[in-house]
Amino acid sequence: MTGIEKLYDLSSTDRAIEHCSASIREIDLALNDNDILLQNQDNLAKASTILQTQETRRTDSELLFESTKTKGDKIEKDLYGGSISNPRELEDMQKELGMIRVQQQRCEDSLLKTLQSVEKTKHVVEKLETAISKIKFRKLKEDKVLIQKKKTLENSSIQLQEYRSKLSTSINSQHLSLYEALNKSRISDPVVKIDRGMCQGCRISLPTGLVHSTRTSKTPVQCPSCSRILVSS
Repeated sequence: MTGIEKLYDLSSTDRAIEHCSASIREIDLALNDNDILLQNQDNLAKASTILQTQETRRTDSELLFESTKTKGDKIEKDLYGGSISNPRELEDMQKELGMIRVQQQRCEDSLLKTLQSVEKTKHVVEKLETAISKIKFRKLKEDKVLIQKKKTLENSSIQLQEYRSKLSTSINSQHLSLYEALNKSRISDPVVKIDRGMCQGCRISLPTGLVHSTRTSKTPVQCPSCSRILVSS
């Protein structure tokens, strides 16, 4: 392998290392992505709070309904039990019973509405709990795959780094310095091949003499347009 070919190999190795690093970062983001789970948990907390309030209201409504019904039943028993014969008193009791039964009906209507609200909210809570369980189960499976993939990428990155280190020591120091300078300038693929007389980095046509020199020169030949190191294909 010539010195220029080693530079090309070095560039390919660096791109592979960068790809591993980028993939690992994406996996880390995916592993830490709990937005959907957190949103559902937040919705569950809100629904649970609403349900708790509705349950308290239901208990109060039931107590009020039972109290009103008991009071009405007692008046009704006294009214029709025959123990009271005074017409005026009977008339007053009849009026009171009528008002209490109206109040009882209102309490019952309110209780029914509260029970309906409780059932609806319970359904929402159950759906959210089911959704959260599914999300956790799915994420657990996905995370297991991602963790294994990350481990594979980390091992590949270590091997690539070791190979790069050995490869660097076999390259001319001046040529390596030129390469490192181009790499630090964030030029993608600092070393590219020539294809049909064109630089594969910037896609411009190269002079014939320059193309020929890439085949014979022992020092790096750079593209006059993008400064990338050229390798004869």
